Amino acid sequence: MTQTLFIFVLYSILGWMLEIIYFWIKEKKYVKRGILGGPYCPLYGFSMATTTVLTYTFKDNIVLVFCFGALICTFYEFLTGIIIDKYYPVRMWDYSNKSYNYKGYVCLPFSLIWGALSAFCITFLNPIIFNNTGIISTVFSISVILCMIINIFKLRPVGRPQLCFNLKYLLY
Repeated sequence: MTQTLFIFVLYSILGWMLEIIYFWIKEKKYVKRGILGGPYCPLYGFSMATTTVLTYTFKDNIVLVFCFGALICTFYEFLTGIIIDKYYPVRMWDYSNKSYNYKGYVCLPFSLIWGALSAFCITFLNPIIFNNTGIISTVFSISVILCMIINIFKLRPVGRPQLCFNLKYLLY
């Protein structure tokens, strides 16, 4: 459980960093990513935590890990895209111009990228992480999750909790 929590937190942060770097290269400038108020993207955390758990019994079979990783990450990307579109007036990504896309939420080229990243993380990064986790990972994970919760529930000046999904505040 502790390792899965640590995987969620670590890959939420690494995923956010990946997006920042991707858009910095693509747009030649910093582009704030995500709808939450912190340096994390839970989509990546959920994807990799789920992939880690579901591929544990065959983690040494890189082809199966690639396939499962591609399917799991694509599923989460599709689900997240629908949820964001339903509840927020912003489209965080749009693959409409990519080949083999479905409603712009997911596409084959990025599904293959997610599969490759999953295989890399499960095969190479996770063994390093699992061999070096302990009490530090537990404290770190709990600390980051508390920060996530605090960022989601900001306090108004009068002290009443308010959901922190003011898109102008979060995106600019």
